[in-house]
Amino acid sequence: VTDPWPDRNAVQDAIKMGIPVIALCDTNNQANNIDLVVPCNNKGKKSLGLLFWLIAKGYMENRGLVQKGGFSHVVEDFAAEE
Repeated sequence: VTDPWPDRNAVQDAIKMGIPVIALCDTNNQANNIDLVVPCNNKGKKSLGLLFWLIAKGYMENRGLVQKGGFSHVVEDFAAEE
């Protein structure tokens, strides 16, 4: 989840289903019921774009879907438009 507080219903549903919860957390977030905390600025559009880009790039490269260094998308592709 991007933010455990607004996404608390998704967190509660995941807990009921036994699904691990990964959350992007800022310093003001509670980490209760979160299995993996990714410390970051989860409020800024550019920061979230960078995080989603890093996650997508790492996933695609580790799964062998693209070669290392072959991820063709740029960070701006993942940032929300103004």
